[in-house]
Amino acid sequence: MVAYRCWTWVLLGIMSVIPGASLALLKVTQAQTTSPAPETSETDAPTTADPVPAVAPTSSPTPVPTRTEMLLQINGALEKGISGDLEGALVDLDQVLEWDPQLTEAYHRRGYIHAQLGDWDQAIADWTAVLDRFPEATEPLHNRGVALLQQGEIDQALADLNQVIELDPDQTLAYVSRARAYLEREAFLEAFADADTALDQDPELAEAYQLRSIARYRTGDTTGAEADLTQALQREQGETDLARIYHNRGYIRFQLERPEAGMTDLERAAAFFLQQDEPDLYNHTQAQIQWLNR
Repeated sequence: MVAYRCWTWVLLGIMSVIPGASLALLKVTQAQTTSPAPETSETDAPTTADPVPAVAPTSSPTPVPTRTEMLLQINGALEKGISGDLEGALVDLDQVLEWDPQLTEAYHRRGYIHAQLGDWDQAIADWTAVLDRFPEATEPLHNRGVALLQQGEIDQALADLNQVIELDPDQTLAYVSRARAYLEREAFLEAFADADTALDQDPELAEAYQLRSIARYRTGDTTGAEADLTQALQREQGETDLARIYHNRGYIRFQLERPEAGMTDLERAAAFFLQQDEPDLYNHTQAQIQWLNR
């Protein structure tokens, strides 16, 4: 069976940093006072022989933005990220952290951008910076666990995900993430339990059905695995996962001695892989179809 993609990245918390906030522009005025000019004697008065030296103008340092302005720049960076301008978002967040290296909100949001750019090491570093100050913040803790899983650090990922679930047993996505980690360790019963818990909390999670189908298949429940993939197909909206779901269900249906239904699924999967410009998976699926048609 073709393995599922390594990780479906879930962006938590992409929202306005300051929902509905408006920037209050404070107009700073400098009070000007007038006083009588000091009296001067003739000896004090400047002459052409004793000119008054010119004072070179000095430039004042650029003022550091207020915290409100920094938070609004973070919010603007998120908007750039959502629109696809990841590099622009990164520049904005880097600038905020130059202004205030202690602003954990910037580290938190920059972690998302690094993750979307595939820079998992930096994403882990950013979320660790948040957790150094707020060790029980479940969102960056979950995200770091996901990033560690992406990097193949299964034990460390499980440590983070276990802590998330201890802190918040209703954190559904943490069960999904931990189920994937358990599958990587081939702990299929534990993976099944976590995927099952996730579905108890949210019966519409297509990914949880996919993960549970793998656990069922690897523990010999082929019929249950097919049923879960069918449930996933009824809920999944992304074409990338549709291709993999069809492929796996087609493979299982051949094992269940339903070759016509299995062939239909494999042909659908091949069409999706071709449409998505995934030549390796397309060629692999086509080779399977040819071999099964012998």
